[in-house]
Formats: sequence, structure tokens, C-alpha cells
Amino acid sequence: MQVKDLSASGQKFKTRAGNAAGDYVKGAQGAGARWKAGVDSSEDRWAAGVQDAVARKAFSRGVSKTGADYYTMRVGKLGQTRYAQGVQEGADNWVEGFKPFADALGSVSLSPRGIKGSAANQQRSVEVQIALRNRKTGAA
Repeated sequence: MQVKDLSASGQKFKTRAGNAAGDYVKGAQGAGARWKAGVDSSEDRWAAGVQDAVARKAFSRGVSKTGADYYTMRVGKLGQTRYAQGVQEGADNWVEGFKPFADALGSVSLSPRGIKGSAANQQRSVEVQIALRNRKTGAA
């Protein structure tokens, strides 16, 4: 089998993908219902795939393959230019996502404070942890 020159293929990928932003947006518009239907019908396959990945230690192997230097390089190359925009775009989602936890925190009746470093203060921390975990898991 003949494999094309990787450098040329990489350049082609970069050029074509860069010019396809409009096609990407057009294809994604209105696709939410199909995406959700696919998610709803694939729960068992997703779980099996995750278990397979866990068994193969795919997550840590993938991280080890690229390494810490790759992570640092990508953060330096892309992170600075994308971080502020991403945070700004996601601010409303953050508020919406955190609201149930803020409400849970607001409804916690904490036990009385103790002196600095006391078991009473540690208990207050446990009360907060329990409230947040119960909110996340839907436990009473």
C-alpha cells in the first residue's frame, strides 16, 4: 500500500480544515436533535467502551504518549488566545450549571463554629461536602 507524504497530507489537512469553518457551522446547525437521539440510544455502548478503556488503561497511556511537554506547548500555543473567549462564551453556562449548587449551599444549616483548627470546624466542612455531594448525586 502506498502512503502519501505525511508532510503534504498534514498541510492539506490544515488548509482544507481552515477553509471549512462555514461548512462546519452549516452542518452543525439543527443537528442537536440527532445528536441527542444518538446519545439516548447509545448509553450501553458508551458504558462498555468506557469499561474497555479503563481495562486497557487508555487514559493514562494516552497522556503518557503525548507527555507533559506536549501539554505545556499546546497551552502556550493555543490557551492564551482561546482562554478569555472561552470563559466569556461560557459564563452564562457556568452560572446556570452552578446555580443548583449555590442553592444547595444556601440551604445548609451549619453547626456552630469552633476555635481555629477545631473538630467543630472540620464538621462544618463535612456538612458542606455532604450537601454538595447530595446535590450532585440527587440524594436526599
